[in-house]
Amino acid sequence: MAIKKLMCSLTLCLAASIGAAEASDRHVSCVQKQLATLGIDPGENDGSSGAGTRQALAEFMRGLVGEDVQAIFAGLPDFSERAAVGWCREIGGYAPQAAALMPSSEPPLILTAPNIPEEVRGYIQRSYDDARAMFAQEYGITTASKPVLIVAFGRDDLEKLLLEPVEGIPDLSVSAARDTADDLCVGVERVMGSAYRNRIALCMPPEHLDSVASYDIWRGRYQYVMLHEYMHHVQREMLYDKVAYDETGRRRMGPLWMVEGSAYLAQIKSRGGPTREVSVPMLAALRARDEEEAVPLDYIRKKQSVRSDGEYSASNLAVAVLALRYGEDRMVDFWRVAGEMDDWEPAFETVYGMKMADFEELFEELRHDQGKLVKFARGQEPYGLDMRFGPIKGAGRPGHAGRGSVRG
Repeated sequence: MAIKKLMCSLTLCLAASIGAAEASDRHVSCVQKQLATLGIDPGENDGSSGAGTRQALAEFMRGLVGEDVQAIFAGLPDFSERAAVGWCREIGGYAPQAAALMPSSEPPLILTAPNIPEEVRGYIQRSYDDARAMFAQEYGITTASKPVLIVAFGRDDLEKLLLEPVEGIPDLSVSAARDTADDLCVGVERVMGSAYRNRIALCMPPEHLDSVASYDIWRGRYQYVMLHEYMHHVQREMLYDKVAYDETGRRRMGPLWMVEGSAYLAQIKSRGGPTREVSVPMLAALRARDEEEAVPLDYIRKKQSVRSDGEYSASNLAVAVLALRYGEDRMVDFWRVAGEMDDWEPAFETVYGMKMADFEELFEELRHDQGKLVKFARGQEPYGLDMRFGPIKGAGRPGHAGRGSVRG
């Protein structure tokens, strides 16, 4: 399949990123500045999630009007350095004057080799800006965090740029930079990308540089990769993944078939016309690719990486059929609810009305019979609309999301 090496495996990307959060304190500082702008005193703007900030947030919550608005903030995790990115994002969505204080409102930091023309750097920024605009329009998501954009036209340049220190985010190890540069740049003839907690990296063949003479050329060749990687950036933010692993080393990114399938739905938004939306003909085409290997979804989830053609094909088909039946907005709801609940499996059941394991088992039946696949996608018997989820409600769980106010 053509996208086999589009991204490095998330196993590599995640392992390479172990360390402190991308200035998680920066998101605490964002919230402190937002509260002050809204006339609520959080105390010193020190980037520390202390009692003063929590008390100011409690005052902010008491002033919210409307059940829908209150529900948004009541669903957020208790305020902490890990959760601050979500509070920064939602306060920014609530008040325009607060939106300007999100880190993402600043121009991105772009790292390229010195010989890259300024025009190309401009294309990179426009590509990132267009991805942000698409996510806001299509999915209603305006992120608060901001990744570093790394774009190279060759293996050695990519390795060097990946190792370049950036204030406020952890360095990559020498071995991680070397392996990523090899994975994305060696023996390939097209653009490749990878997403880290704090970086989006793209590698293009050196001969492409001279032909990138306009933004239209850039967009036609590379925007699908930017959209794909930006979805990974969104997933990390929604899951509060801008922090170090806990002591168990637990991955926070969710089931990898959902991770990659969701990114596929984002990347097709770079197309024109009806092919940018999930449809029955698209399912048929995805199923034809999937038939070549038909990797089980539970295998992908347990393996915790997506690298082969078959793994990508299975992931894309599974998420596409969910999107056609339930709507793409429910895919976004999954990442949001998974972050609130801090647990993928109950989040899947909350959003889709079935257990993740049950869907993975049902998918094995659907993928081998196009008629059944289409019936499920259309909500037809024997996969009727009684399987459709109800309104998404709060997690109702203690701990990360079982809350109704900011704790002091």
